[in-house]
Amino acid sequence: MSLGTSFPSTAFSLVRRMGDGQDQDAWKTFVDLYAPVLYRICRRQGVKEWDAADVVQNVLARVSRFVGGFEADHERGRFRNWLLTITANEIRRHRRRTPLHQNFDAEPGGPVVQADQTTLQTQWAAELETRVYELALERIRQELDATSWQAFQAVWINHGEPQEVAARLGRKVAWVYKLKHQVLGRLREEVERLASDTILSSVTNGG
Repeated sequence: MSLGTSFPSTAFSLVRRMGDGQDQDAWKTFVDLYAPVLYRICRRQGVKEWDAADVVQNVLARVSRFVGGFEADHERGRFRNWLLTITANEIRRHRRRTPLHQNFDAEPGGPVVQADQTTLQTQWAAELETRVYELALERIRQELDATSWQAFQAVWINHGEPQEVAARLGRKVAWVYKLKHQVLGRLREEVERLASDTILSSVTNGG
């Protein structure tokens, strides 16, 4: 099990790397994290499935255009708030372009139509938290061999008994406990990196 990582040390370093226009790995990390969040927000706002993908692409295009002008400023608001504003604006643009009867789609529980900013922020926070853990787990899984991932999944995700998991995999119980401890440490590390907030200024014409 490799414990190395290619993640930037802070979220702002990721944004800075994106801004130079040359670091494709930084942009991929950004898209991996945020594109599913953007899509889910669109769907929760009732945007139809095929239109939601277009809205996401429009948001990403705006980020790509303006990310080079970002500077750290703890008085001007967080990166994800800025991104949420762009997303909300793109959803509004979509609604203006689309006839009312074609704007919305139904999901389990029904769409949230033109939610207020507080509701939208709550949805955003929930979806981002979910995605941070999803992506962290995806990254961790790539570092583990099949048996190690199977053991971690059985014990931590599926709440299996370590003794039963160890017996099923032909491993010692101590190995299962040690693996769980190591992987949880890496998972916390990835979550902290992905969830770290970036404070931005110099955001003009982004909406």
